[in-house]
Amino acid sequence: MAAVFLLPYVLVCSGRACGKPVDKKAALLSGFLAGLAFSFKPFFLLVFCLIEIYMRGTCRETGQPWIRLENTVATAFFGGYLLWVILGTPYLSYLRFIEPYYASYNMAFFQLLFNFNHFPFVLATLLHGIFEPPKDEAPLRQMLFLTALGFTLSFVVQLKGFGYHGLPARIFSWTLVSLIVLGLASAGKRKEFAIRAVAYQFSANFCIFPVMYILFISGLNLFCSGGGDTQALINQIRELGGGKKAHLLTFSCWSAFPAFNYCGIQTTQRGSALILAKLYHGIDPFDGPFPYKNGSETWELLQSYIDITVEDIATRKPDYIFSDDRLDRQAIGISRFNFIEFLMLDDRFKLLFQTNYQFLKEAGAFKVFKRRTG
Repeated sequence: MAAVFLLPYVLVCSGRACGKPVDKKAALLSGFLAGLAFSFKPFFLLVFCLIEIYMRGTCRETGQPWIRLENTVATAFFGGYLLWVILGTPYLSYLRFIEPYYASYNMAFFQLLFNFNHFPFVLATLLHGIFEPPKDEAPLRQMLFLTALGFTLSFVVQLKGFGYHGLPARIFSWTLVSLIVLGLASAGKRKEFAIRAVAYQFSANFCIFPVMYILFISGLNLFCSGGGDTQALINQIRELGGGKKAHLLTFSCWSAFPAFNYCGIQTTQRGSALILAKLYHGIDPFDGPFPYKNGSETWELLQSYIDITVEDIATRKPDYIFSDDRLDRQAIGISRFNFIEFLMLDDRFKLLFQTNYQFLKEAGAFKVFKRRTG
């Protein structure tokens, strides 16, 4: 939606950069739609800033005013929306509450930097840098490139790695690639030697590089995503058979829940350990044990997680407990956290666990504990 709503604004700005007159209705509508697009997420303002920096320089060269109808409307819409959010809704209170938990799913920067989502942008950057555009097409190409760059940066700074966060960047990157390829095809029809030049360029730059890039990213993603761990977990669940109940101790449920649902195993926990992730985030694991002192600031949240866990295991009696002991693949970063060791600090859990469960095996990086029989 952000990409669709922003495209008219990009076209209007590129038209002004070419020195062409812009209809007021088109400028008004594009500004309104752009304000709506930027209001989806504050991170998208990076795109607006890059476009306006480019337009500031262009307007100075052409003698046009930088304050234009479209950017005035976009700014007014976003400003009004921001005031409504602050003054008319409890959003800020909700944001202060949920932000630490949401931040607990942050991914490592290098995982986001070397990500398949960036391939269209990398390809667009290469094409944009190698093939010089016609003069009347240069502003549009530059606008599309800056927009793709802005959305790529917004994807990275969010630190989440969710695929849909990169959709706007991919849309504008492929749009730029399509524009360049169409321009090259038109040039090829006019001049035969241009076809040979394009063929050489594609052979040199767009055959070897994408293959090496894809191989490198594939290997890195395989290491970072924990695909081997997930497959080992699925194999273990299949061995257990259907109709069983399992309790999952983990910060991130992405690899386990689909496997459980696919194999017909019922989960007994009421969610992932977001509370622990929020408190543990940013703590150096080598500084000592997890902070757990009665009366401390973290006591209430930690105790609530332990209470819920003890209640779920005691009342729902899972057949198996899966303890997530993944290194480099936990949602909070590269730290190792031992759920069982932490929960054993509580006497209720210690008695419940030692009385009813015994270690079975390791499945990938998950430790599996089986409920005692008899």
